[in-house]
Amino acid sequence: MISSLLLSASLLAFPQGATVYVPDDYNSIQIAINAVVAGDTVVVRPGTYSEYEISFGGKSITLLAEMGPTQTTIDGTGAGSVFTFNGAESADAILDGFSITNGSAWDGGGISITADSSGAPSSPTINNCVIEFNEGVGGGGGLALGGGSLSVISNCLIQDNFTSNYHGAGVVIFSSEPLFKNCTIRNNTSAGSGGGFAVWDTATIVTIRNCILTGNFPTNIDKIGAPTVRARYSCLEGDLAQEWFGTGCIDADPMFVSGPLGDAYLSHIAAGQTADSPCIDAGKPTIDPYLSTRTDHGWDVGIVDMGYHYRDPNNVTLSTTGVPGGPMTFDVAGGTATGPLVYLYAFGTGSYQATNPYTGNVVVTGLSAFHLTVADVVAANASGGYSYSATVPAAAAGVVFVQVLDGFTDRFSNVVGL
Repeated sequence: MISSLLLSASLLAFPQGATVYVPDDYNSIQIAINAVVAGDTVVVRPGTYSEYEISFGGKSITLLAEMGPTQTTIDGTGAGSVFTFNGAESADAILDGFSITNGSAWDGGGISITADSSGAPSSPTINNCVIEFNEGVGGGGGLALGGGSLSVISNCLIQDNFTSNYHGAGVVIFSSEPLFKNCTIRNNTSAGSGGGFAVWDTATIVTIRNCILTGNFPTNIDKIGAPTVRARYSCLEGDLAQEWFGTGCIDADPMFVSGPLGDAYLSHIAAGQTADSPCIDAGKPTIDPYLSTRTDHGWDVGIVDMGYHYRDPNNVTLSTTGVPGGPMTFDVAGGTATGPLVYLYAFGTGSYQATNPYTGNVVVTGLSAFHLTVADVVAANASGGYSYSATVPAAAAGVVFVQVLDGFTDRFSNVVGL
């Protein structure tokens, strides 16, 4: 069944693009972005990269940190915004999984989003990032959005940013309509007002959903002019009397605790703490099940918890022994104990989309559609591993690529070329 469901996606018109790696193929992120075209993906290996004013140049591409923000940092060196979106980027321009730090600019030390030179808005998608220790000399230490942006900022931790002169240490917004969902905005310090958000202009409509705002100085949110701020299903500590405190919102201590990847986890009795955070199962609707607010990384399933979720640190890895022309083994580690592992191969790499029948979610492989084949479906052992053996023809050398899907969590292994 899984074979037919996965491969039935080939009947659909999904766009295909190339995947390049930093530093394997290009020695800097900006050089890699300059080299790719719309629909391509730039994957950045773990490490710290000292770059600033990184620009997508209007391209609809995905820039992805392979191992997430705990292992992949972009340090702006205090020389400018770390990322600058001013090329009328669409929602298909995706920034995913980085720690963004040490940027400094008048507005938007971490990320600056403005219209292009003709006034067309830039609306990139920002996912799964940690934006911290950035300076807005004017405002927006973490992020600045303006020029009609419709950006969606999802599952980001925006903390410990600051302004030197004015407002919005975490985020400053001008004449835009962004959506913030499952973000934690905390401990940002403004020299003016709006430690978390400073929201300007009548034309601005900000939607805040499933978020946590706490510990921002001097306030979580400040409205300047007559903008609209709508908060729903969010923990806004100290904001009970504010007009933006809407349906599903709570005014409470979110009860953060420290865990393997940071100190923005929520307290869970089930994970060994003595009390449950009021943010547990208080959001709406659901989130990817391999993300977690628990220190033991139990998945957040069902009604979503409020705030930022950590990525499961147990990455699926694939390694091989042997060479084409003889017997080979394909060893998986980090899968779900006793769960399904789907071995796939194709004659090239890419970013093919298909449906995982175990979760119903659309997943993106690192393989191309060219002869994409399910080799086998096996059950992982009690440690989440498996060793698959096969005799591989010599003709596969240099042309066949293999990847494994953890069927229960939508996680893919690294891609291995034969």
